[in-house]
Amino acid sequence: FLNKQEVTLDELKGAFGRLKVDDPEATVVISADTKAEHGKVIEVMDLARGEGLSNFAVNVERRQE
Repeated sequence: FLNKQEVTLDELKGAFGRLKVDDPEATVVISADTKAEHGKVIEVMDLARGEGLSNFAVNVERRQE
């Protein structure tokens, strides 16, 4: 998903490329719930790195106790 819209990895790669052109120092914020596979999160980070983005933040939610 990108901005709450489902996208393919190719579409995400294109968005990362455009972001790099618009703001080379942009921060990619990754949000993943507990059901997200760790490998998919890493795949998205690698995709962003491949487009030249290197600043990341991870959005986490506190567990309900």
